[in-house]
Amino acid sequence: MVVGLFAVVASLAAFGGAGVSPVALASSPPVANWVQQHPATHPTARSDASIAYDPATGTVIMFGGAGWSGKHLKGTWAWNGSTWTELHPATHPSAREGAPMAYDAATGTIVLFGGWGGLHDRYLADTWAWNGSTWTELHPATHPGARWGAAMAYDPATGTV
Repeated sequence: MVVGLFAVVASLAAFGGAGVSPVALASSPPVANWVQQHPATHPTARSDASIAYDPATGTVIMFGGAGWSGKHLKGTWAWNGSTWTELHPATHPSAREGAPMAYDAATGTIVLFGGWGGLHDRYLADTWAWNGSTWTELHPATHPGARWGAAMAYDPATGTV
C-alpha cells in the first residue's frame, strides 16, 4: 500500500498495495480511523507506486507501480481528497516500480529517482522532476547508484532532498 501525506492539516491518503483491489483510504488525525473512499474514477490496482504530496496543487501525485500481471506502470495520477484524475503529461519517466519520490520545497517540484523497470527491466538511476503539469528529466552531476525500494525526504535544514 502506498501512503502519502495529503494536506498541511495532516490528512492521509493511501491507495492499493500487493494482493488487494484498487482501494482509496483517507484519515484525518488525530482520529486514527481510516475511511474507505469510493471514487468513480481511480487507477488500476497496483503495488510499489511512487507517491508524494504536492502542496502547490493540493494533491497527492502517484506515479507508476506494478500491475496485477507484474507489468511496470507509467501513469501519473492526482488525488484531490475525493477523486483520482489521470494526468497526461507530454513527457514522463519510463514505466517503473519502487522509485522513491518526495516534494522538494526548495524547487517547488516533486523529485523521483530510480526504481525498477524501464525498457530492459533493470535497476534505474535516472532523476525526474514533476512541476505540477509535466515531468522533466534532470541530469545532476552526482547521484546515488541505481536502486529500487529506497526512501527519499526533504531536509528543511539544508534545503535538499
